[in-house]
Amino acid sequence: MKKFFALFLVVAMVLSFVACTPTEEPTPTQEPAVEGTKEPVDTNVTIRFWQAGGDTADAQATMKSLVEAFTAETGIKVDYQTYPWGANPHTSFQTAIVGGDVADLLIVGSPFDYGLALEGQVAPLDEYISEETKADLQGVFASEGVFHGEGELDGKFISMPLYGGTRTIYYNKAIFDAAGVAYPDTSWTMEEFLENSKKLTGEFEIGGEKKTVYGFATSAKYASQYLPFIWNFGGEILTQDNSAAAVNSEEWKAGVEYFLQFFEEGVTPPGSEAMDLAEQLAMFMDDQVAMMCATVDYVTEILKNEGWDAKLGVGAMPNNNGIASSYVGADVFIIPAIAKYPAQAAMLLEYLLRTDSQVKYAQVVGFTPAVKSAMEDPSIANDPVQLAFANALEDGKYYAKVSCSSDITTILRENIQSLLAGNMTLDEYAADAEARINQALAEAE
Repeated sequence: MKKFFALFLVVAMVLSFVACTPTEEPTPTQEPAVEGTKEPVDTNVTIRFWQAGGDTADAQATMKSLVEAFTAETGIKVDYQTYPWGANPHTSFQTAIVGGDVADLLIVGSPFDYGLALEGQVAPLDEYISEETKADLQGVFASEGVFHGEGELDGKFISMPLYGGTRTIYYNKAIFDAAGVAYPDTSWTMEEFLENSKKLTGEFEIGGEKKTVYGFATSAKYASQYLPFIWNFGGEILTQDNSAAAVNSEEWKAGVEYFLQFFEEGVTPPGSEAMDLAEQLAMFMDDQVAMMCATVDYVTEILKNEGWDAKLGVGAMPNNNGIASSYVGADVFIIPAIAKYPAQAAMLLEYLLRTDSQVKYAQVVGFTPAVKSAMEDPSIANDPVQLAFANALEDGKYYAKVSCSSDITTILRENIQSLLAGNMTLDEYAADAEARINQALAEAE
């Protein structure tokens, strides 16, 4: 833990935050107390709300309209700001917490919420959020918002999802048709997935033009690209209590061996050891890639282009003995422990988890709603793309939630790229990753 907040102190010397002061205030009013609180909530305030991300598919404009509607309904003014992912928003938020001047409500990427909770820097949400809202959360998201660890936060909600997302298979129907391969509308076995990837690799005529096509675009740069295959074999990053690395196991190595075959068989594009997802997407849309694995917001972007409503298919992840793992993530709300207006922030949080708010956000941004009631809305329930991603959530799993998660990500990326480069054997790769992860865990204590 020492290493985690030592970074805060360094960054705090460089960056600072300035709170905005409202020029007008609403007529002083008081609303009934938020569930679990004893005092009425003062609505004659301005709260600050910072969102990490918000830089895709009109997300910022959509959130701004929801915030304005919240103000019109409650009288609570909101100073809303977004911090694009490319600007390292988590570092900025860490700096603000150390400086004692942070927004009342934050949206962060999971598992950053866990890192803050381990340091006691988030407020428990149970006293603020209604039981109705908690019950409406989709199971895979709700369970991940509960903290498990030492201290007063154990067993309590530390975060609530704005939306969720998993990754599943996209495919180019034109390439499948040219290769004579059936669409992956149902889950293939791992063996079928690899064999069909080979069949989809080669020279094909697509739209009257001859194309060199690769069956499956993937990348060793991202844990989300290879972890589902490892999970299918029963591999895990850490032991069940998160106390030690679990990567030096036969299950983990079997999953890595499977992933390596895509590179060895030439079914993934050259340079995939470190290929960006944006480059994969460009190749996919140029009919050079038959399949890729990514989040639902990519569908939103692809369908903005002419002709893709007929060419794009969304399928299912491959399975091993019936388990079709997918990599789940969420952008989540947290209320910092030092928030000035936690009750008012919770009112905004609840507003953004309402069915109508969730439907509006999902329709524009494309991610999966966090609440079950929004999933039942006809605009989502009848959307085959949303249904495909909802089905992928059934075997969805989250990344390791420890304070040194980012360090573990770096270790796994470096080691698998070294393995692909031929600088390590599989056993050396696993043993070295185990040792380095255990060292990172020890340093984080």
